[in-house]
Amino acid sequence: MKEADKIIIVGYSFNKSDEHFNSILHECISKPIFIIDTNVDNVIKKMEKLYGFSSNSYMSMSIQGHSAKRKSQLTIIQANAHEINFQEL
Repeated sequence: MKEADKIIIVGYSFNKSDEHFNSILHECISKPIFIIDTNVDNVIKKMEKLYGFSSNSYMSMSIQGHSAKRKSQLTIIQANAHEINFQEL
């Protein structure tokens, strides 16, 4: 992940038990990170713990016809994986 140009995450719960992965992701905040999930509010709560981003600091937008929230390099798209064209992110 540290060498990636952008990071796309699908179907990951960001549980506290996955501390190692979460720590690596925390170090990659300067890269574009896209999280595809059907429950944006839940992901935002988890990102508050990981990055310290408050839930009201995200900008609302639309990506590929789906609701999305963006804060800095982090974008959370409300969708199922098969609904997103990853090449266009």
